[in-house]
Amino acid sequence: MDILAWNETLNRIVFGFPMKLVYLLVGAYLVIFRIRWFSAPLRMARVAFSETLGAIRERAYGFGGQITPYQATMVALSATLGTGHLLGMLAAVLVGGPGAVFWMWVGYFFGTGTKFAEATLAVHYRRRFADGSVSGGPMYYLSRGLPRLRFLGHLFAFFAAVAAFGIGNLSQAGAVGGALAPLGAPPALVGLFLALLVGLVLGGGIVRVARFAQVVVPLKLLPFLVALRAADLQQPCVWVKRLNDVVDLHGHQLART
Repeated sequence: MDILAWNETLNRIVFGFPMKLVYLLVGAYLVIFRIRWFSAPLRMARVAFSETLGAIRERAYGFGGQITPYQATMVALSATLGTGHLLGMLAAVLVGGPGAVFWMWVGYFFGTGTKFAEATLAVHYRRRFADGSVSGGPMYYLSRGLPRLRFLGHLFAFFAAVAAFGIGNLSQAGAVGGALAPLGAPPALVGLFLALLVGLVLGGGIVRVARFAQVVVPLKLLPFLVALRAADLQQPCVWVKRLNDVVDLHGHQLART
């Protein structure tokens, strides 16, 4: 079995229908019974905005961490807005049609439960070092929260490091190199420049990553929002039609099942 066939088999196991069902059920349990998320957005909206956008100028040490809540938000968005949302959304619509949008809405809503649980556990089990730095994440709360299954934290760290070469670097660098190739930029030099830039940012730790993200992420979102607004002005009724397509195709899919 070659590497591509092995990867395809692994993808069917990890991202197949049984695991998708597990993700939705776990998220639904957390949203409905644990977090009670149906009312939380209304109750906690003011706190969420005041602790993120309203705390842009606040210093990090006032919150018990190395970076401000706004910087933490931008770091989180930088990891999701791009390969995870923009490209993933486009790929889903191209493959599954407009009806895929409905299931993305369902997945996003119940995914807020697992996301909230992950963030809470990461803060609860994070480690503080003598120099004032803080470190946390799934590898920490798996190993510290489940002492008898500490190996799960090590496995997560290993697989996260391996995945960083693919979903974390290769796809983005390949997309940039492919976009600049028609302009005469050699892909090898583009990749080398990106590697040096990433190394420079990562070399400064989470503080430099946060400072970089708080500037770059809003600049990355601005052209996307402007393009959406321009499309909306050119075809003001297109969103209503697309919403009807989503609902109609969702109904057809349920009827077939």
